[in-house]
Amino acid sequence: RAVCDIGCIAMVGKDKAKQLQGQDVDTFDLDWLQFKTMASYHYLEPGSFKYIYLYQHKTAAKQMWGVFIPGQKKGFVFVVDTVASNQMPGMSNLFNAERSNHLLKPDRVSCVVPEADHTFETFTETDIRKVYKTIGKILSTYLQEKRGPTV
Repeated sequence: RAVCDIGCIAMVGKDKAKQLQGQDVDTFDLDWLQFKTMASYHYLEPGSFKYIYLYQHKTAAKQMWGVFIPGQKKGFVFVVDTVASNQMPGMSNLFNAERSNHLLKPDRVSCVVPEADHTFETFTETDIRKVYKTIGKILSTYLQEKRGPTV
C-alpha cells in the first residue's frame, strides 16, 4: 500500500522531522512521508549499506558459527561440541596470515578483501541455545549503536 501511495523513494516531511528531532523513532505514519523522484534522489547508492556476515556449519554433533562485522573490524566465532575444550588458534593471527597469503596471488584485488587487524572473540559452548542468545545480544548491541542501514 505504501509503495502505491507514495512510491519507492520517500522521506519524512521537513515539518514532521523537526517535531521528531531528538526522539528515537523506528516507525512512521504514511501521512508523514513525502514522495521523492528518482531524479532528485539516488535509490540504494553504492556504499550506503554496512554489512554483517553470519556463518554456520554443522557436522554431526559439532557446529561452528561466526558473526563478522567488517565495519567494526570484529568477529565472533562460536564452536559447539559435546565437550567444551577450547582448541581454537589465535584468530587474529590466522586471519592476517590468510589475508596476506590471499593478496600475494597475482590476480587478487585488495579492495575486495577485508582490511587487516580484525579482533576476534571465540566461544566454546556445549549448549546451542547459549550461542543463539549470545548472537542475539551481539546483533541487538549493534542495532542500539545505530550504525545505519545494514544488510
